[in-house]
Amino acid sequence: MHNLSRVALCALALLASLATTLPIHADELPPLTPHGSPALDRAALIQAVLARNPSARAAEAALRSAEARASAAGSLADPMLRTSLAPQSLWDGPRTGYGFELAQPLLAWGKRGLARRAARHDAEAMRFDLAALRLDLALAASQLYDEAFLAQRSLALNAAHRALVEDLRQTALARYEAGAAPQQAPLAAELGAARLEHREITLRTQHRIALAQLNALLHRAPEAELPPFPDAFTPARETSGDAERPELRAGAARAEARAAEAELARRSRIPDVTLMGGYDAMWDEREMRPLLGVEIELPFARARRRAEIAEAEAQREAAELELARAHSEASLAVAIARERLAEAEHGLTIVREQILPAARDQFDAASAALAAGRGEFGDAIEAERAWYEAELEAAEALVALSRSAAELNRALGKSGAEDVQ
Repeated sequence: MHNLSRVALCALALLASLATTLPIHADELPPLTPHGSPALDRAALIQAVLARNPSARAAEAALRSAEARASAAGSLADPMLRTSLAPQSLWDGPRTGYGFELAQPLLAWGKRGLARRAARHDAEAMRFDLAALRLDLALAASQLYDEAFLAQRSLALNAAHRALVEDLRQTALARYEAGAAPQQAPLAAELGAARLEHREITLRTQHRIALAQLNALLHRAPEAELPPFPDAFTPARETSGDAERPELRAGAARAEARAAEAELARRSRIPDVTLMGGYDAMWDEREMRPLLGVEIELPFARARRRAEIAEAEAQREAAELELARAHSEASLAVAIARERLAEAEHGLTIVREQILPAARDQFDAASAALAAGRGEFGDAIEAERAWYEAELEAAEALVALSRSAAELNRALGKSGAEDVQ
């Protein structure tokens, strides 16, 4: 059986770390079966995982926080009010001596807009990060669905072939007792039965683990009951329509944010100003009491500003290079996924059209020869074993096709299920 994908393992490891801190509410589980069907549905499972997964919920909360910060970015600073009082004038003077001053800091031209632009692009990048996480979870759910179905299908095949081997064993034993077959005949059948019994134990363990992993993705107890799988397996398919990997859109947004920050750093050489207005009642002349003023920042710390500009430019360059790397990785991922899907399609065709029919015919021929008294029990047992392995190989090839299609969808930035994003 194929191992779980890297994406699924990463998602499950994260869920395992969260399982001890987050409560599990079974009554919040969305429906896992489509209307009118009692069987577990792939698309419904993906939707339920996305609705309940704590990692996705945490990312959504972080996104809301980033969007709130973006709304506040570039806003005017609060005005400052200063007041003063001459205490002596309260009891020893012709009038009370007091004054107040109102000051409003103002950023230089363009700085507020650049700050807003950087914050909004960072929030946009987080939105695409969330989309990428949801795609990873959808892929993990789809491939765990495949793993669990394969384990269930393998158990059914194992049970059917155990019945065949048991029939062969009873026939061999009866002929051995009648002196019409050697002792090796029932022993060979018993060996085949023992192998299938051991395989059943392994398959049941794999089935329980796959169901526990599905429950983990759903943030439920490992032993929670799931709906049965359908009798007919429908593999994941490559979805149509245009899409773009959210990692690329997140990288582009971050590059835009770093570019805005680099321009903002360059504009730090333009001094900011603070407008002031006030009233000073301690002046004797009334016309001198109103006050107006301007406070101008003097950008004398040139070394510090040069360092800040250099840092911002380096971060902008790093973001652009990271985006270029992401484009290269995306192209490679799509090319590899297409090759693996083509390989899986070819492998399934070979197994279904050549290997499986040949194995079945070989067993039928061995069984017919045995019934006619011309064949050997050992040949029949080996033929049965080859047929069993071919049926397992066919089931694994079908699941491999499904997994490859899901991986191609992920590489293309698509979920493979409706309304996942």
